[in-house]
Amino acid sequence: MHKVTKALPGCLMFFGLLAGGLAPRFAVAAGGSGGRASLENYLRSFAYYPVSLVEVGRQRFLIDAQIDEKKRILLVDTGCPVTTLDVRRVPNLRTLGQLQTKLTDNLFGELSDPAILLIDKLQIGGAQFSNQPARGQKLEADYVRLNFDGMLGLDFLLRNFCIIDCGNHQIFFRGARPTPLQADAMAGSFRASGFTGIPVRCPRHLVMAAKTDGQPFGWAVDTGASYSLIEDSERVRLNLKLVEHTPLGTFLPSTVEARGLGLLGHGLGTHVLRVACLPTFEVGARTWHDLYVGVEDVKLSELGDGGNSTADIHGIFGAELLAGHGAVIDFSSLTLWLRPDR
Repeated sequence: MHKVTKALPGCLMFFGLLAGGLAPRFAVAAGGSGGRASLENYLRSFAYYPVSLVEVGRQRFLIDAQIDEKKRILLVDTGCPVTTLDVRRVPNLRTLGQLQTKLTDNLFGELSDPAILLIDKLQIGGAQFSNQPARGQKLEADYVRLNFDGMLGLDFLLRNFCIIDCGNHQIFFRGARPTPLQADAMAGSFRASGFTGIPVRCPRHLVMAAKTDGQPFGWAVDTGASYSLIEDSERVRLNLKLVEHTPLGTFLPSTVEARGLGLLGHGLGTHVLRVACLPTFEVGARTWHDLYVGVEDVKLSELGDGGNSTADIHGIFGAELLAGHGAVIDFSSLTLWLRPDR
């Protein structure tokens, strides 16, 4: 087991030698997955600890974990702002109110809400995390049985300076934020290896700016959404036609009624998607043509707790595009890295 020790609540400290100065480039295949060993070894040199993710059905980013010594399966979900556990599947966790205590968190500061659950010990692979806050609720989906016990949310990923290699189904943890010198070295190595860096914002969800058919468009980066989609009102505004079949080679299924799961943590359930084709999709220095996405009659800017989400979100950049294009999400630098196109 990788030797770790707990630092501040919610932090993990790894023992190891940190790389300094300029870092070398690493080998990586174009598009999708590839270069797993090279990227993993490179990140290990910066004291990142890797754990493999599991793909089951439509869920591409599941992870085996132990919560207070009991095995659990969690969905790594960037569309879920706060780590959430199903109180029926993960019972007996105590709240801050029951413990009559407060929690000092390195992400949110002092937490005093008595309804917050406290995970005393969370183990993922050989990494152990203590005093992790979580929200408890009943997780239900329409007509399907969920194959996970909770969502490892955006708060956890930010708090523990994670990196997700979507193409190779790995997540990396680090015990402290990289220094500015280390962060610059890593960014330089990604660029030298052919990656394109896309800055993301994190007001409540992970938001990426892009242009859809030449129009500015906010996309939520959501590993918990099985498929990417746009609002139907935006489809009408952009005069996009619905399609009956998606061609081979796209990341969506060929049927137009593909079922997607998850919308920015807004409930859970299956959603029957219609499909449209985006003639152009521009993000950073990349331009993709004929990008097929789902269409749903929903107002994404109103999703989330109390409608406090970001007003400019009109699309979800989901798991199939993140995995298919080999995205690497760095939560420390708030950068989404895209592998070289084929």
